[in-house]
Amino acid sequence: MVKCVVIDNGVYVHTNGKVGPCCKFRHGDFGFVDDIEAIDFSSLKAEEWPKGCKICRSDEEQNILSK
Repeated sequence: MVKCVVIDNGVYVHTNGKVGPCCKFRHGDFGFVDDIEAIDFSSLKAEEWPKGCKICRSDEEQNILSK
């Protein structure tokens, strides 16, 4: 299981006001969301690689240290 400290401790607010758990997280194909409540943090913690974490997953698969 992936352990990401950002999921437990972070919230990222983009300059356009949209939010996510970190700067690399992508909610579906839309990027960030308007309301942080749209992100189910408990499911993010339960999934091995949440869909929104595909950038970090790709980094890790290429032996690049992710967040």
